[in-house]
Amino acid sequence: MSKHFHTPKIVQGPQRWKLALVLLALLGFLAAGAWYGYRFGKGDFGGEALFSNQQQELQAELVKEMEVETKQLRTEVAKLERAAQVDAEAATELRLQLLGLEQENEQLKEDLAFYRSIVSPEDEDAGMQIQNFRLTALEEPRRFQYEIVLTQPLQYQRFVRGDTWFTVQGTEAGERKTLEMKDISMEQDKLHEFRFKFFQNFTGTIELPEGFEPSTVVVTAEPNGKNLTTRTREFPWPGRG
Repeated sequence: MSKHFHTPKIVQGPQRWKLALVLLALLGFLAAGAWYGYRFGKGDFGGEALFSNQQQELQAELVKEMEVETKQLRTEVAKLERAAQVDAEAATELRLQLLGLEQENEQLKEDLAFYRSIVSPEDEDAGMQIQNFRLTALEEPRRFQYEIVLTQPLQYQRFVRGDTWFTVQGTEAGERKTLEMKDISMEQDKLHEFRFKFFQNFTGTIELPEGFEPSTVVVTAEPNGKNLTTRTREFPWPGRG
């Protein structure tokens, strides 16, 4: 989704057009990045077309362009601040917009790595993989939203089914302790049942008990069927990696 920013207030008129061009280019790249992320994430292109080499190249090119734009914007911000041509409020808005651009860029890089893991994985015989596990802190203390992302290389062309779950390792009162997903899930989920051809993600909310200090999340994905390998992957708790 595209983000909306307010145009900063410029103190000296002669420099107004320069900053306007910078912000216009910034907003254009943010809108383009959000559009690509939305279309790719939602699978609007459908089937194998979702993972075409051309789309990978477009995604990679957009990442490069946004990196160049980020560098140029950094230079412009520093120049305008040193020249005292932007007041404190405008300078703050510029920093916020720069932060937004950098966040969009990081998301595009993550998306590109995700699609490459499906189209051209490093290990083509890897089969189903645990691609990622994300955690986002919520407003309520000790509550977090999680997301599990599972993938399978494009070449397999078959559905894979099974169960996935996770545990949280850490310490409590100086002793090592492991929390099961079913014990901390706000939805009381014991596991998630998956069925997908290329990728699938699961989300939910967990709440950690008072006194527990998390360190690692261990995600397990167990496919149904013979000769299929159970996958396990560890992720450091945010701020611990």
